[in-house]
Amino acid sequence: MQVQVQIVQDMQALETKEATCMEAIESAREAIVKIANDLYERHDKIALGELCEHPQYGANEKAIPGNPETDYRYIRITDIDEHGRLLHDWHTAEHVDEKYILQHGDFLFARSGSVGKTFLYLQGMPKAIYAGYLIRFKPIQNKLMPEFLNLVTKSGSYQTWVKNIQSQVTIPNINAKQYASLLIPNLHFSEQERLMEEVESHEKLIAEKEARMFEIQREKIDVLSKYL
Repeated sequence: MQVQVQIVQDMQALETKEATCMEAIESAREAIVKIANDLYERHDKIALGELCEHPQYGANEKAIPGNPETDYRYIRITDIDEHGRLLHDWHTAEHVDEKYILQHGDFLFARSGSVGKTFLYLQGMPKAIYAGYLIRFKPIQNKLMPEFLNLVTKSGSYQTWVKNIQSQVTIPNINAKQYASLLIPNLHFSEQERLMEEVESHEKLIAEKEARMFEIQREKIDVLSKYL
């Protein structure tokens, strides 16, 4: 009986820590959304297409199992979560065409299925190509920070725009031309850099708390292993 009480106490203590981490994460995400929303209220707008190279649709290839150590990852809409991060379901493509290889700063929009979903590819990520239901936008250097574009897509204005576009068609779909017409806040590049420093502080906190939550899960397993 005493062992059961100790297990409950230890688990409750860990769950309290876990809840505290979740609150901090949600608070940081809300702060990022607020920053994004404020941009639309305070700045003039410009069409996304004026700040990017010509958009490109992805590869039409079959996804197959592969080796994450040596093969290119094949990024599909279903591989991206609601926060724009890659899930663990790893596949490569049957054929890899170099024109679909992602480079630092490439920004992907979902054109069908989970319309409006986005993903930012950054230096240091494993090599990858992207699938046909995604559209790649390449921000023009010194005009648009990829990270700033990522921030903009966290705003309520972006979510409303996506819903409005979807309401105009029977099957949800947003093509490259429509994404290029998306109006985003028009800030000088140096202003974008300054703003992203603030956003990065929130993102760093999120990463730290998520790492701590992962540790807590391991600690829960250790508690059970210790007493059972």
